[in-house]
Amino acid sequence: MAETTEHYNHLDERNAWCTTYQDMGWRMLHDDFDADCTDSSNPHGTLTFTDEPAPVAQTAPPQSTHIATLESVDPTKARPARVKRVWEGRDYYYDSLATQTVKDEYVAGKIKVGDYLIVHFDDIGETVVTAKIFKSW
Repeated sequence: MAETTEHYNHLDERNAWCTTYQDMGWRMLHDDFDADCTDSSNPHGTLTFTDEPAPVAQTAPPQSTHIATLESVDPTKARPARVKRVWEGRDYYYDSLATQTVKDEYVAGKIKVGDYLIVHFDDIGETVVTAKIFKSW
């Protein structure tokens, strides 16, 4: 990634530098006014630009029905099923409720840690494990 600076002596020159670098896909990191710059109508200083993309804000996954992996089960907890959802290459963990059918299948050994499950977000953001995903052959 490259970084460069450009000195400007007045507002029109500053705007021209900004337009030039913006057209090349660069972004401004900062604008440092010269120490003797006191007149806001005629600013002068140094602009610093980079070709490095702007950092992307971290976002949480949408609260939607999704596939997750069963990580663990703790029947003593109010939300006994710990599941892992992978979204945009990152792991997100949720302590989830489970339907009676999922509980019964877990007790019977039909659902195990590592299995893929369907997890549903309800209207208040609660996660509920609703079913096991059948692994196709």
